[in-house]
Amino acid sequence: MKLAYKVFEPVNGSNTLLPPLIFLHGLALSKEYWGNIPQIIANNTGRKAYAPDARNHGESDWCEEFSDQLLMEDLLSFMDDIKAPKAVLIGHSVGGFIACKAALAAPERVEMLFVEDMLARKLDQEMFNHMVLVLKTLKQVEPLILQGMDKEEVENFITAHVFQSMHPQVPLDQIFQDKPDIFYPLCKDSTGRYRFATNLDVVIKKIQDVDSIMKESNDIYNGATYFLYGTKSFLHVDKDEGHIRKRFPRAVLIAFEGAKHEIHRQFPEKFSATVIEWIQLNQLLPKL
Repeated sequence: MKLAYKVFEPVNGSNTLLPPLIFLHGLALSKEYWGNIPQIIANNTGRKAYAPDARNHGESDWCEEFSDQLLMEDLLSFMDDIKAPKAVLIGHSVGGFIACKAALAAPERVEMLFVEDMLARKLDQEMFNHMVLVLKTLKQVEPLILQGMDKEEVENFITAHVFQSMHPQVPLDQIFQDKPDIFYPLCKDSTGRYRFATNLDVVIKKIQDVDSIMKESNDIYNGATYFLYGTKSFLHVDKDEGHIRKRFPRAVLIAFEGAKHEIHRQFPEKFSATVIEWIQLNQLLPKL
């Protein structure tokens, strides 16, 4: 499985002695979800950064198979392809779960681990059922996207349709106040019409059974680990601290007051500064 990816070179050149940064997006998103954050962190740490598309997402290959195990194997194979024996993993949501899984399965390949608003255990089926509903709504709206619409028009159209379908009681003006936090992975088809850059059919099918797509590990990762979480997120990461520390004894939990699930989009400067600070601090510490 070959993954499409973006590369971010530090403006002053990368230190080839330092492992690269790899940014992992969440479910039904894409490498573009990270915006310029990989570039900012690369510039300030002197490390080359990569942001791949997961299988069945973005420009990476689409297929019928999709699970956390395969996503982890894809990540390790990607590291082989870019000749990175070790990396700093930075994952959001399900991307954070995959980063955790890789650290537990192959700790020698993970220098540091940053998990953005995700638990260290599999999500419950109810959460995935909500995601299925969202993705099915996106699938319903896709044929309604008109040729000739520009990207902003498409994003506004999708936002209005999805929220009116799922939250009809919420006024549209309130919905659009939160729009900057919303990201849709879009691409153009052969006719020039925008469509979703996610294999919705396969993803919807696979996430309807959480036990088949997410499996927990009993291993332990003793490397530097940081769980960044939003205090207004539906995941309540801080309440899972006991379980996190069982698998990640050195875990530091970092609260972002007022943040929801998309911390790096709501607080990009603070998110970047936090990751940069801990990377730089760890470079100064003796390796345990």
